[in-house]
Amino acid sequence: MKDLKENKVKNRFFIKGILFILPVFLSCWIIFNIVQFMSNIIPSAIIDKIIYVTRLGDKVPDMALRTILGFILTVILIYISGLSLSVIGKKFFNKIEKSFFYNIPFFGVIYKTIKQILDSISNPSKNSFKKVVMVEFPRKEVWTLGFVTGESKNDSGEEYYHVIVPTTPNPTSAYLLFILKQQVKETDISIDEGIKAILSGGVVTPDKNYL
Repeated sequence: MKDLKENKVKNRFFIKGILFILPVFLSCWIIFNIVQFMSNIIPSAIIDKIIYVTRLGDKVPDMALRTILGFILTVILIYISGLSLSVIGKKFFNKIEKSFFYNIPFFGVIYKTIKQILDSISNPSKNSFKKVVMVEFPRKEVWTLGFVTGESKNDSGEEYYHVIVPTTPNPTSAYLLFILKQQVKETDISIDEGIKAILSGGVVTPDKNYL
């Protein structure tokens, strides 16, 4: 039993390590390839001119100078790309989205719904999630995290929560549940912590599970 617990702990650390290293490795690999590409497209005449003007001569190898210039160009490219997307690209994409994607029969409704869910998850500061609760779903004695999006009452005055239960680890779909308040377990888990638990598939979770 003790060995089993130790193995679970080790596996959890291993998965956390992968989740940390993989994005870093991929980012470094992409940047390295962009720097290499930018270095290779610099004309030799420009390199020779820089060497002549700076009088570097044999102090700095041609390849090293290319790499330095490639890195500088990559930084400039990333900055310009980010600036363009935030100012011009976003407006341009929103126009295409509203005039094309939203108007496709059936697909438009699905696309808009999924986009709203993803926007809520990716931007907790302005989403419509009010709090995190535990609900019995999809059957009795099986509990899952849900996000309260609203409240309502029936004709008898009974109070209900409107609860969204996103799929994990890819929250491109979700279940909408209308549950009596007394059938829900309240938590003090923050929206951010709840989203991390969903996106990580339960790897990153609060210390207390509230069950």
